[in-house]
Amino acid sequence: MEADRCFVCGTRKCPTLGHLFGRASMATRWDIAPDGNCHVQCFDCNRKHSHVGRESYENAYIQRFGRAKLDELAQRARGIIHLSVNELRDIRERFRIALHIHN
Repeated sequence: MEADRCFVCGTRKCPTLGHLFGRASMATRWDIAPDGNCHVQCFDCNRKHSHVGRESYENAYIQRFGRAKLDELAQRARGIIHLSVNELRDIRERFRIALHIHN
């Protein structure tokens, strides 16, 4: 699936950032790997996931990467991590590069 399409329904309309496991899961909050925790979602799918449940998001993930990968991601999401200032700067730099942002 293309990075500019909703991970769940495939539309290009109103892209947002979805988190399969909530943003409070610091171990996976910034996981932008293709099989990671963060994916492009349209506004509607992201809202449904936030208010109704994540079944459609989970199903889309399992279709692409398999149940074992989802279980692995869930395990990491439950982990506790403490990020240093330098680690946060590294994350910011990875996003800057991934998003083609110039200083």
